[in-house]
Amino acid sequence: MPVKVHLESPKTGELAKVSDGSLHVIVSETHPHDLGLKLGSIPYRAFFTTAAGSSSLIVDGSSVPVEFTVGANLTQDRDRYITNISVLLSDAGLEAGLFGAIATLTNGMDFEFYDPSIGTITIDGAIKRNIDFVRLALGNPAFAGTQNTAYIIGLVSATPTKAEAYIPNIDLTKTFGLPNGLRLPAGSEAKLIFRVNDALAGLVEFNIIAYGHEHIL
Repeated sequence: MPVKVHLESPKTGELAKVSDGSLHVIVSETHPHDLGLKLGSIPYRAFFTTAAGSSSLIVDGSSVPVEFTVGANLTQDRDRYITNISVLLSDAGLEAGLFGAIATLTNGMDFEFYDPSIGTITIDGAIKRNIDFVRLALGNPAFAGTQNTAYIIGLVSATPTKAEAYIPNIDLTKTFGLPNGLRLPAGSEAKLIFRVNDALAGLVEFNIIAYGHEHIL
């Protein structure tokens, strides 16, 4: 017995077209506003910070690891979607095999995603060298240069330091196939974590920013 199905977009009023007697459905992540349930969306930008609010990752985590996180919106009814993570790691005399310009880390940094419904997912548990950050970002961005200098911006601090910097961009939409970014549901304990497990004294500047958007439910 034939079944007639009427599919209409709540946003545009357009009707779905069924051809050759079949309807193909593709399952993919969708925002609430795509279903006509959302009031608006706004840009989101925040530093990864400690529980005390510090955004500088130049800490000593060799004895007690130090966590820097970006979590869900706990005060407003807004789902948070993280699309890009920008790292700024600055020091004088950068080399790919060092961490900044200090020695390769012993324990390395952890990059994790936590959600209470599924637990902890380790995205990268061994960030020990500058090249590890470059690799996590799939080599993005690269600049005009040769060998090591292709990923370094020079003179990002004033004289006399004259520090250089790596600024890898971790694109969650492309690297992990998340078209809208990584969702941190409003009011949940979901969060992204960078954990420092070594002493990072000696770096000039080290911080990480999350970019994305919030959907007002």
